[in-house]
Amino acid sequence: MLKDTLKIWLAMLAVLAIVSAGRAYAAPSCIPGFKGPTTEHPARFVSGTNGLHVFWWCPAANGTRTENGFSCGKYGGCARAAARLLESDFNASTDALWDANVRWACTPAKALENSDDGRLCEERLAVLAANTPVWFPAPVWRVKVSGTATTRPGYALTNGVLGTREAARAPVGAVCDLTKPTAPATLGDVRAQWQGGPAGVVTICSKGVAQ
Repeated sequence: MLKDTLKIWLAMLAVLAIVSAGRAYAAPSCIPGFKGPTTEHPARFVSGTNGLHVFWWCPAANGTRTENGFSCGKYGGCARAAARLLESDFNASTDALWDANVRWACTPAKALENSDDGRLCEERLAVLAANTPVWFPAPVWRVKVSGTATTRPGYALTNGVLGTREAARAPVGAVCDLTKPTAPATLGDVRAQWQGGPAGVVTICSKGVAQ
């Protein structure tokens, strides 16, 4: 199973030897299933008008992610290259195959080129822009669960100083507003105002995703 998966990935890499030209760029720090850790986000495959676009993400040192991948143009040889590779036995490293076959990086400048590669790159960037909000929903902060209670206490926040007397009750799950003044909390949480709550009163909120 792993060998078959490897062949499929290498086939997808090698199609670029036929459909692209120019200076190669370095292999990414991770390739799913082959080298380096990838993020928890799955690889994405999107078929467009001009080609197949493959995306995956490698973790960055600062806790963020970097987008990687390649695009295979429909305008030349993809099926033939994949068929040849799937019939072969591979001994070369993935980095060597990448260096030999992935011949250009998709940049905004590349997307402006009046060429098949330029149009393929332009489509790739458009696919990425359109799908990023779907693949990576923006985090939404909500009033944190408090045991079995349906509300949790809110405290006044005045000039950065948190009050000690309960000022209101915040419904668990209510959306928090981090554009207003906040105060730190533990475990990665934050104290913030919540939608429908009184101004200047904060409660503990935790980060989730849009519902």
